[in-house]
Amino acid sequence: MKRTRFASGLLLFVLLLGCLTFPAKAERAMKLKSIVAVDDETIWIHTSLGLVPFSKDGKIAGEARCPWMDCYAVTPDGRIYYAQNGTIAETNGNGYEIQKWNTPLAEITKILVSKNYILIMANETVATLNRHTGAFLSIPMAGLKDIGYYNNDCFIVYLDNFGGIIGTLKCATLEEINYRNTGAVYHGICLSSATSGAYFYNQNNIFSMEKWAKDSSIKKYATFKKDGDIESVVMDNENIYALTRSSLTVHSLEYARIENQKTLSFAMSSTEGQDPRMQKAIEIFAQRHPEYTIKFTGVPRFDTAEAEILSNKSSYDIFYLSSYFESEFKSGDMLMDLSGNETIAENLTHYMEMPFLFENDGSLFGVPVMVQPYTLRASKEKLDKLGIEIPDSWTWDDFFALAEYAKSSNQYLISATDGWDPILCQYESIYCDFYEGVHDYNTEVFQNLVRKWKNLECEGLIYRVNDPSASGGIFRFEEVYYGKDTVSILPMPQLDGRSATPISMYGLYVNRYSKNAEMAVEFLEIYSSPEVQAESQSPYWPMLDVDVNDCAEFYGWYNPELGLSSLTPEDDAIWRELLRTGVVYERNRDFIHTLSELNRQLFEDEISLEEYFAKVTEQTS
Repeated sequence: MKRTRFASGLLLFVLLLGCLTFPAKAERAMKLKSIVAVDDETIWIHTSLGLVPFSKDGKIAGEARCPWMDCYAVTPDGRIYYAQNGTIAETNGNGYEIQKWNTPLAEITKILVSKNYILIMANETVATLNRHTGAFLSIPMAGLKDIGYYNNDCFIVYLDNFGGIIGTLKCATLEEINYRNTGAVYHGICLSSATSGAYFYNQNNIFSMEKWAKDSSIKKYATFKKDGDIESVVMDNENIYALTRSSLTVHSLEYARIENQKTLSFAMSSTEGQDPRMQKAIEIFAQRHPEYTIKFTGVPRFDTAEAEILSNKSSYDIFYLSSYFESEFKSGDMLMDLSGNETIAENLTHYMEMPFLFENDGSLFGVPVMVQPYTLRASKEKLDKLGIEIPDSWTWDDFFALAEYAKSSNQYLISATDGWDPILCQYESIYCDFYEGVHDYNTEVFQNLVRKWKNLECEGLIYRVNDPSASGGIFRFEEVYYGKDTVSILPMPQLDGRSATPISMYGLYVNRYSKNAEMAVEFLEIYSSPEVQAESQSPYWPMLDVDVNDCAEFYGWYNPELGLSSLTPEDDAIWRELLRTGVVYERNRDFIHTLSELNRQLFEDEISLEEYFAKVTEQTS
């Protein structure tokens, strides 16, 4: 390797012009590429205009040096090294060239300088250059992603092949000393030394390996989700310096060690947490609050959650609840009322009309994750064959009157999975408010429904789905999916003059006693936003108020197997009407077992109707 020294005054003049200044207009267009080095007062950054010094508070602290080079290095004594077209130059802090080395490498992507060596990365080649003798060594390394000094005599390489490999090599010979598989892929090295260990980064996380050993663990150290994915990062004994979205951010190590230990806990399974909307909301929340990590704990029983809250040991910040059991949490005063939240209120203006989201007193305890309408269905072909016409507004008396059609055609009138769930779902949705503690079964409406349903049972007109010998009923009570088999959907019969479609709903709710309640509310603000809801990958339960002709494009539902290309305004109108007339079907977990047993006794003739009514009234009084 030929070593050259600066000798020409003319060349000096050219270098001074190139290394010390850049036009003011160009400064405004400067883009940050990578952090080169950090000293006591300065952060040196490779920019589109050259090597630029920044102060520790992120402001430009001087003019660009040595513009438009391939890469740079800065030593503690203030000397600047740069590489261009395979040549490496050493300059003093003012840009005067001290010495230069030519290498056989066509493109150098990174250089690091120690007392004795210049460590070089050229794409998938690693090399060392002895600063004193000029001795040059290089070897190819497939998958080479980054390099870093370990001590004066050896260095670390990171390779992204075979699941991620960290190795140490000798500077003098490039002989391999040690290696280990990381089990994870990282983007680069942000700190490495024999005393500090090694720190790696990927996306928006930093991971630490405190000591070098094949069995040493690599743990998450810090997160930069608020700022975005890390493009370049350097650490020292005080701070973490990172480029995210081409902007410089500085965080103290104390921030990483303490603040990042905060957790926002979800009482839901990790499977539900994989929903694209949840993932998008988590991404946005994490960008705003990188100090928080998300934890899924599984859904607790009400009594378990209540006991933990009362003992001040609750770890739940957000509950994921089914409407079947949410009433216990609401009536137990465990959920926060969100009706006064302006952000959530604004978000809900972009949803279809769903009055069932609110309680009778106007309270709003959660935001919907999924809404599932249930209603009666019947084959249009079968109805036409029997001469049955269903008006837009019909009643349960109209329904029960159709028993004669079923008997004359030797068919079941209706299929049911659990006794009399079609009328029970609707009745309880209207007459019971478990949040307010109201569950009124001592009404003429309830008794009339039960008597007529019992009569269908006695006449053998109810098809129990678990009976394989049965041929099915004229009507069936089933869930509804957007745009699927809409020709068979019928409106629920009116009950006591009211149209009511039972709705099963899953939602997110804030634990009002949570220490992170403010953060939990903010998460629900994010989750309920149209931006997040647009990430929905399921076309069967849409909630946003999007024109039917724009649904496929808006949500990205282009899978032909979904059958959405044939959606009509009529299909959309049916779904909207089901939601508009929706009533959330809630249950009391304790009472549901009692009622199920009473229903069984009634339909198996173990108790009379009058005994049934008396026992139900007794249990709910």
